[in-house]
Amino acid sequence: MPNDLPMSGWAGMPYVVASAHPSVLDAVAQVTLSLAGDGVARVMERHFPGGWRVSSR
Repeated sequence: MPNDLPMSGWAGMPYVVASAHPSVLDAVAQVTLSLAGDGVARVMERHFPGGWRVSSR
């Protein structure tokens, strides 16, 4: 939704899913697959090819 726009600026390297609101799609250069198409997972795999894990601290 349009309320995601401020967060995309904060992110530094924003991606949005293909099913995002049209105003968000227009504002961001990097679009990934929809949520149903595992778009978020695809971006994570691309940027963390060796995997990632949450710290147990």
